[in-house]
Amino acid sequence: MKIFTEYFRDRTVAFYVSLGFALLSLVVAIVYGAAVLGLDDGISVAPVIMMIIGALAVPAFALIRLTRVGLGVMGVLDFFSVVIYAVTVYEYPISQAMIVSNAMDIPGMMSIIAVAALMFVCVIAANVLAWIRQEKKRPAGGENGAADAA
Repeated sequence: MKIFTEYFRDRTVAFYVSLGFALLSLVVAIVYGAAVLGLDDGISVAPVIMMIIGALAVPAFALIRLTRVGLGVMGVLDFFSVVIYAVTVYEYPISQAMIVSNAMDIPGMMSIIAVAALMFVCVIAANVLAWIRQEKKRPAGGENGAADAA
């Protein structure tokens, strides 16, 4: 129980928001794997792996009090997963557009758009949260605060 309390001691609200976005990144990777990978053989599995590693980096680095580094890792990996996703998934709607007349009639188009939007949200959130303080400020001068400084 002491390890659990040490992990969450002196953390700000931004830390809990960071853990929430790491969880969202993990959920998006699972949804990507379930909904989008089965649409076409040309869609890459690399974004799934990169998003899972990025999502696990946040709590792993938070164990050693380097949450901002973990968020930076998540932001970079999520960014590259968006780039790989965009490069590999664009061919599927184009090939299906020759068959259907309306773009929303393409099978899986809503999941493609939803996953892309959620991946983009994870990238933005990780990059913003990496610049926000994740731990509370400790008083300068020891346990008694300013009394030790005098």
